[in-house]
Amino acid sequence: MNYQDLFDNQAPRKFIAVTEDTRAKLSAVHKGQVSHNKGKRLSDETRAKMSAARTGKPANNRGMTHSEEARAKISAANKGKTPANRKPIQTPNGLFDSVAATAVAYNTYERKVREWIKKLPDQFYYVNKGE
Repeated sequence: MNYQDLFDNQAPRKFIAVTEDTRAKLSAVHKGQVSHNKGKRLSDETRAKMSAARTGKPANNRGMTHSEEARAKISAANKGKTPANRKPIQTPNGLFDSVAATAVAYNTYERKVREWIKKLPDQFYYVNKGE
């Protein structure tokens, strides 16, 4: 008997309902296992194919909006906060009004100033307005 003959008369196994018990067993078996693909790098050829497949298509979340309730929660969470690009920054050369002003004074990009704030917190840091 041919191996393929075993499967020729069977219906395809798409969309088979799985019981909650089976789902729980499968979940328990797979807990703590690392994905077979974790840490593996994709080849340049594969990345190019994936890029070509997505080219010209809209993002998956395009057209989606937050509900009014979600928007209210986000707004409430951000009330009273000063955006990071508007906070004063203390530097070795003095106090500057914002990331942009610091970048102009140091003749560099804002991205670089933010990097300095992360990497050199003793020299470049945000200052609270009350200080």
